[in-house]
Amino acid sequence: MRLDYGQNQKKEMAVQDDVLAALAEGVERYTSVPSALSYLDSQGWELVQVATLPDDKTAQVGYLLHRKH
Repeated sequence: MRLDYGQNQKKEMAVQDDVLAALAEGVERYTSVPSALSYLDSQGWELVQVATLPDDKTAQVGYLLHRKH
């Protein structure tokens, strides 16, 4: 599981903000989506939308989040 910031960059170059980098590391520790989403919620993020993303062989599920106000 990983966070994607929509920048289409290599993982090590995708995040330059220390807070977001720590958040990404935290998410990678989880093996289930509900656990990762719960962690993100506890860090001030809110789930906005769930979408199926087409891929060459299989479909992936994407989760759109934004910071809570």
